[in-house]
Amino acid sequence: MNQRIRRSIFETNSSSTHSISIASGSGVNDSLHIDDDGVCRIHGGKFGWEFYKFYDAASKVSYAMVWALDYGKEEHREMLKKVIKEETGAKEVEFVEDSSDTYNSHGYIDHQSDGVAADAFESGEILRAFIFNRNSVLETGNDNC
Repeated sequence: MNQRIRRSIFETNSSSTHSISIASGSGVNDSLHIDDDGVCRIHGGKFGWEFYKFYDAASKVSYAMVWALDYGKEEHREMLKKVIKEETGAKEVEFVEDSSDTYNSHGYIDHQSDGVAADAFESGEILRAFIFNRNSVLETGNDNC
């Protein structure tokens, strides 16, 4: 096997760098859309290497949904639905699939950051603060810069 030693060269594995900051206490609350039938439909998103800061409930609940469907357990999906119902007054919560997406019908979180959302699911109160408190933030990006 050939081995090559390089000196003074910056290298990276080019991974995503997502993080969440969850505000404690009361804050400026955000809401989600509920249709006339009392259904809150959550659409997945694509959370890759882009540099963004998300403060809105729609983006953060999308991130939480994708994590719960791809990496969580049934208890996480049920916790998410319960928190949404309690906070919004929705009768039902529906996770919307997009059949036109050939990669993943409900969105994705880059595999290098797939464990970040787990902290938000420690309890219903923490999940509520992450999604609905506008002082809580989801940051996405990568380590290429």
